[in-house]
Amino acid sequence: MPRPRPALMVVLSLAIAAAGAALFFVLPAGEESGPPPARDLTTALAEVGTAQAPFRGLTEVELALGDDCVRLAVADSEAERGQGLRGVTELGPYDGMLFVNQADTSTAYTMSGVTVPLDIGWYASDGEPAGRAEMEPCPEGGPDCPLYSADGPYRFAVETLGGGLPSGSLGACPS
Repeated sequence: MPRPRPALMVVLSLAIAAAGAALFFVLPAGEESGPPPARDLTTALAEVGTAQAPFRGLTEVELALGDDCVRLAVADSEAERGQGLRGVTELGPYDGMLFVNQADTSTAYTMSGVTVPLDIGWYASDGEPAGRAEMEPCPEGGPDCPLYSADGPYRFAVETLGGGLPSGSLGACPS
């Protein structure tokens, strides 16, 4: 049987000691690794339920807007987005409506046929704000109603009754 070489033994010993020291600093004893990561926006959007009155036929979702967890009716088809909050004056148990687009868009919003002031926030696909506006009612409709646009492309929009839109990013509510 061959005899181990002393230089090889020293190198192996140093490598084992270095690996142990690295584990000691990376995984300190008795310390927790912190809270689990927050659910991402995509996962949160997949957790929809059936909406109640006044939004029967739609779905609903809970999302974080800044530090607030809000309950939103979801408009995710072209027809639902087109209807939006027209004719709605009471949101029932909801904080507002989430408009979901399948791809980034620059579509403007109008208050044609809307009788109450609304706030709108636009959000990129990662939930970062892309603009916000206070929208005035235009109950008579027609071409004189102003258009409201985001500062750039967006994937999501949230409308609330006037004064009800929290500041911050759109994301998943803490678990």
